[in-house]
Amino acid sequence: MRDVLFLTCFMKHGYGVSVVLDIFARQLAAQGVRAAVAALDSDDRWTGFPVYPVDRTVASVRDAASLLDNPLLVAVTTPFFEMIRELSATHDCWAWEMGDPTPGLFPDRQAREDIVRNKKVLSYPYARGLFVLSHFLKAEIGQKQAVVIHLGCDHMPDLGTKGLAELPAETGRPLRVGTLMRFGKGEAFYKGGHLYLKLIDDLEAAGADRAFEFH
Repeated sequence: MRDVLFLTCFMKHGYGVSVVLDIFARQLAAQGVRAAVAALDSDDRWTGFPVYPVDRTVASVRDAASLLDNPLLVAVTTPFFEMIRELSATHDCWAWEMGDPTPGLFPDRQAREDIVRNKKVLSYPYARGLFVLSHFLKAEIGQKQAVVIHLGCDHMPDLGTKGLAELPAETGRPLRVGTLMRFGKGEAFYKGGHLYLKLIDDLEAAGADRAFEFH
């Protein structure tokens, strides 16, 4: 089977895309597929597959690809999406779309809007295939040919909401609420940090008589 080279901006602890690529690279290796990651920035916590340093040039990516046996190139983040048009002249290229935060939530709105626009011009039309992590994202980017590989939670059943009276009646233990949160004004707002703060106020106003922890 063909080797696979994933292309990502970061391959570092604390980044969700890095976790996904770690899982996929190790799973592919277990099935006899040689996989590697090329990244602009990385740390040394990854085992079971190589991580190659690259820069923001097509030549650098091709140099990394030459370390494998005619690999499939899978762009996962910018600036590698934008390289697909040129890279496709020498390699089979695929795009793996994991979504972009709403540009309007960030001070560099124009640059983020350019990234979204450039992917539709320089990436999707030249890729052999396009993968997305959810049906929502497929609809958002407007690419009907995209294949969904679930990495989010929209494939899980909706069990509905629960009222305060339905919470476990254990005493002396706080209710722990798990969240996916990022730091920085734009990222925190994008992830709904202000909604968690409001939830705390609503719980207190509703007379919740137990502590809540957000993780």
